[in-house]
Amino acid sequence: MSCAASSATSRGIRASATSASCRAPSIGVDRDAVIEDYAATEEHLRGPWTDAFLGRIRAHGIQITPALTEIVAGSPPEALDAALARVEREHGSVLACLRAHGLSDAERDRLADALLD
Repeated sequence: MSCAASSATSRGIRASATSASCRAPSIGVDRDAVIEDYAATEEHLRGPWTDAFLGRIRAHGIQITPALTEIVAGSPPEALDAALARVEREHGSVLACLRAHGLSDAERDRLADALLD
């Protein structure tokens, strides 16, 4: 699993939340706080955003199931916990993973500035 890979199923809010969640531990954000914050994004996805996204899927003739709805609009903390655990198991830490994929000190500092504002 690439540490830069996202389990997100859409662009925008969903991908941004997942991407930031995967990178936050690299700048010293507490892992439990990251997972808690990720889980909270589910509430923000409910309603119009989820309805519109599921409508686009339905327009392609795909049946909407509870499992599909969970993939689109869920932010289960155990999913992010498992993803972070895998990155940590394979690379030692999120920061080590990002460094292995070319993250420089300057980029890490910019990432910290962007995520900690």
